[in-house]
Amino acid sequence: MMIKNSMNEIKIKASKYEKFLSYAIRDVSRIEPKLLSGTYEVLDDYKLFEIAKINEVESIVASALISHQIAGVKLASHWRNAHNEMEQKITEYMKELDRLAEIFSHQGIPLIALKNSGIARGIYKFYGASPMGDLDLLIEKDNFYRAHSLLESLGYKLKFRNKYEKEDIAEAFSNGSAEYIYTLSTGAKLWVEIQWRPIAGRWIQDTQEPKGADLFFASKSVDDSYVRILCPEDNLLQVCLHTAKHSYVRSPGFRLHTDVERIVSREEIDWALFINKVETLNIKTAVYFSLALCKSLLHTDIPNDILNRLRPPTWKKIVISYWLNKNNIFNPNEKKWTNFGYIVFVSLLYDRKRDLFNAIFPKISDMKKNTGYVNFLSLPLLYFKRIISLIIKRTGI
Repeated sequence: MMIKNSMNEIKIKASKYEKFLSYAIRDVSRIEPKLLSGTYEVLDDYKLFEIAKINEVESIVASALISHQIAGVKLASHWRNAHNEMEQKITEYMKELDRLAEIFSHQGIPLIALKNSGIARGIYKFYGASPMGDLDLLIEKDNFYRAHSLLESLGYKLKFRNKYEKEDIAEAFSNGSAEYIYTLSTGAKLWVEIQWRPIAGRWIQDTQEPKGADLFFASKSVDDSYVRILCPEDNLLQVCLHTAKHSYVRSPGFRLHTDVERIVSREEIDWALFINKVETLNIKTAVYFSLALCKSLLHTDIPNDILNRLRPPTWKKIVISYWLNKNNIFNPNEKKWTNFGYIVFVSLLYDRKRDLFNAIFPKISDMKKNTGYVNFLSLPLLYFKRIISLIIKRTGI
C-alpha cells in the first residue's frame, strides 16, 4: 500500500519516508491501521526512525505505531522508548502548567495556554504524541509585571534563548513576551514564555493580532484545572499565525503543522466566524499557507471554499509555494534562509503594502509606547535600531 501526498492546493516534494511521516503524525483517529502498517512494513525501520528524529516527530510516529500495531508485528524498542520519554516529559509539563494556573488564579491573574500547551492540556491529550519545547502562556497586558514577579518568587529565572535578547523585563514588555527557565522536581529544565501579545513577533504588528481582551472573553476553561484555552476559532487563527511566524519551515518546522491538524480534527470550527476574523485583520495570505500546507501534508479536512476565499493572487501563490519547496518543508534544523531571502519572503505574506510598511516603520504613537522615545529627533535612530533588529534577531538563521 502506498501513502500519497494530497494534490490539494500545494504540491509538496517528499520522499517515501517523509510521506509516511506525514501520514503517521495525523490525529490518531484519522489513521487507518492497515494502511499504516502496510506502508511501515516495506520501509527500513532504522532509516525511518532517524528521519523521524531529524524532523522531531519520532514520538508522534511512535504513538501512531503503538496505537495501531498489528498482531505479529514487533515494534522496535527505540519507538517505545521515544514515546515513553516524551509522555513522561509532557506529563511533568502539564503538572507544572496546572500548578502555575492555580497559583496565578489565586493572585487574580488568569492565563491561557497557547499552541501545544493548550492543545495537549485541553484538546489532544496524548502526551506521548505532543512534543513541545516550552509552555506558552497568554496573560493580560496589565498583569505582565505582576506575572513576572510571581514567576521569580517561584524560582523561575528570566532568560532568553535568543542570544540577541537582553534579560530586561522592560524591553520584554515592549516586545510583548518574556522567557524564563525553571528546574522541575525531576531535574529537567523547563522553558516558560509569558506574553501579552498572542503572537509577539517583530514582523507581526499588534494591529494584525487578535486583541488580548477579546481572546480572554471568548476563552474556555479546561475541566479539573484553572487553565484556560482559546475558543476554537481564535485557537486556529493563533496557530496559523504562529506557523507563519516560523515561515512554515523553520524549526520545529514540519511538526508545527500538527497544531492546525489537531484543532481542526478535534474542535467544531465556526468557519464563517474564523474567516471574518482573518479578513478583519488582513492576514489572508499568512493564514492561507498555514491551512493549505496542512491540507496538502496531512489531508486535514479544511473546506475548499475556505481556501478559495483566502487564496492569494496566483503569482504570489506560485512564488511562495516554489520557495517553500526550495527551502524544504522537512529537515527543520537545516539553514533555510539568507537574511535578505527571509525578509523578501516575509514581505510576500502581507496582504497589503501599507501593513508591510507599518511593520517596518510603526506609527510614531506606537514607537512612543514601545521604545525609549525621547523626542522627535530621536526617531531616526529608533527606526534604524528597529530595522537592525528585524534583520538580525528574527531571521532564524
